[in-house]
Amino acid sequence: MAGSSELTPIELSRNAKVLRSAGKAVSDTADVYVDCSGVDTSKLVFYFERDASAKNPTIKFVDGAQYTGGTIGDYTFATTAGGEYFAGPFESHRFKDSNGYIKVRDSSASTAVVTAYAILLP
Repeated sequence: MAGSSELTPIELSRNAKVLRSAGKAVSDTADVYVDCSGVDTSKLVFYFERDASAKNPTIKFVDGAQYTGGTIGDYTFATTAGGEYFAGPFESHRFKDSNGYIKVRDSSASTAVVTAYAILLP
């Protein structure tokens, strides 16, 4: 996956604070992905921060096409204003690919800056 970047999940803990790690910029030219090896994807949530200064990007979770749910298709949503968006958790059998990754990209070729974070719930 040339040009792609790995997004490391922020692991939340019960009754404790956690410092948010650096996110990754989402673009239409390279995937941002989470390596789900050993991760309970039913507890994996994605958080997006969108810059308000540009046209509305569309965030796309790429269909894994590897397992039984992979034929359902991509999941996309438009960000209609600057702000914060949450998505997930998603079924791993739909989105996990043969490498064990869940991939996200901007499918609209927008000039907006969208930063993605992955959060692993306790």
